Amino acid sequence: MTSQRTGVRREVARFLAVCLLAAGLVGTAPAAAGAPTPGDAPVVVPVQTTGPTDRRFNLVFMGDGYTAAEMPEFRADLERHLNTLWSIEPFASYRSYINVWAVEAPSAESGVDCDPDLTAPARDTVLDMGFWGGCNPDSVRRLLTVDSAKAAALADLVPGTTRANRQVVALAHSSTYGGAGGGYATASGGNALSSLITPTR
Repeated sequence: MTSQRTGVRREVARFLAVCLLAAGLVGTAPAAAGAPTPGDAPVVVPVQTTGPTDRRFNLVFMGDGYTAAEMPEFRADLERHLNTLWSIEPFASYRSYINVWAVEAPSAESGVDCDPDLTAPARDTVLDMGFWGGCNPDSVRRLLTVDSAKAAALADLVPGTTRANRQVVALAHSSTYGGAGGGYATASGGNALSSLITPTR
């Protein structure tokens, strides 16, 4: 188990190093944060700014199944995920080379599809996230998927980010453990252990 974790950390470190080299990173800038009041339209919030977007690796977080009234919960879930991320290498060492963005896009309904099981109703959300691989009975219960086209459209709202210099992480408004990796990674926003999924993505 320890050797597997070490291997994952090495792979993440290599990935970050490649991204940082490709961006030609030099120097750092003071961190900046903001939290505008969410409306019906998506709002881009700079959570941590360490330098120009095109010269940094950019983590773009977005929530699904958080209504406008629940947006403070998304911010709290995001903060918990980031606190875990910054406590783990190589993210702790490379933090000053990473910008963090939040795209706040309120959903019409609270929660995500097939949560906690296949009998749960579908919800009207901005990213169509769902457990069981998007409510597929032949899939895996803990596999939490997202509509990648919709996630990409929200991520594109962050000026200067491209698929080459960013990682998208979609947090589901759920306390059920689950997630998935890839360019459009997912994790449960409200599960106590889900913040440990994000660093491996």
